[in-house]
Amino acid sequence: SSLNFRRNSRSSRLRQRCANDVPSERLHLGTVIVRTEQDACARMQLASQNGEDERKLSPAIQAALVDSLFQDPGPMFAGALCAAIAAVMTAIKSGDVNLWPCAAMLIIAGAFRSLDMRHYRSLCDSGRLTQTAVERWEIRYQAGAMIYALVLGVWCVVALVDNSDPVVHLIAITVTLCYMSAGTGRTYGRPWIFHVQILLACG
Repeated sequence: SSLNFRRNSRSSRLRQRCANDVPSERLHLGTVIVRTEQDACARMQLASQNGEDERKLSPAIQAALVDSLFQDPGPMFAGALCAAIAAVMTAIKSGDVNLWPCAAMLIIAGAFRSLDMRHYRSLCDSGRLTQTAVERWEIRYQAGAMIYALVLGVWCVVALVDNSDPVVHLIAITVTLCYMSAGTGRTYGRPWIFHVQILLACG
């Protein structure tokens, strides 16, 4: 029995030795490169972080960003129409004569912006836009957006200061905040325009 035990133990050691007979090159891992957070940030660095001027974008990218500002003039017209109707409603409801000039300025500014956007779309569809014209249209959009935000803010201030009617206050605040909230989607390519609009309308 002792001979059988030794024979069995010897055969088990041989089997274990054969099972662990793995080529040595498979036991050594290759070189692992650990990237630091600084390397990752360097790969993800944006153009603005390098100190480059935003106006040095390629013409195709700049044209796409400007085109996004004038895209789909329908919502712009609907928002301007609702704001004009709300201004007229507050003037009628409160009887404040100071609200009528605000309503008139909202109608004029909204109509100008809607017609301006339609004119841009017609030029874009006909292929008559040049790179210089695109830069001018961006400035026109900025001027129109800021003028309208300023008129909207003046109307809201007049409605709040000159009146004690809570309905007038509710209409003015709601319309102003809703119009400014809707502007975030249109100016996603130029966020600073939206920041200035918020400052003019709500500041």
